[in-house]
Amino acid sequence: MFPPKIWREFPQRYRLEASQCQKCNKIAFPPRLVCPGCGGRKFNAMKLARQGRLVHFTIIHTPPAGFEDQSPYAVGIVE
Repeated sequence: MFPPKIWREFPQRYRLEASQCQKCNKIAFPPRLVCPGCGGRKFNAMKLARQGRLVHFTIIHTPPAGFEDQSPYAVGIVE
């Protein structure tokens, strides 16, 4: 991964920053350019709560190319 891309992704990954659509109030994480709910393009930045409920998780034992040195790792859905 290129250093400029890493720095651009820090806010969402490490501070849990999301975007909230000004039109329909849908929250998108990671932030998007187009709202998945209504197609709007105007967003407000927001910080997500630091606590949540783990809805589902899985352990990845066979990672995609380029991530072999990081397996096994967990991926989860938090509400």
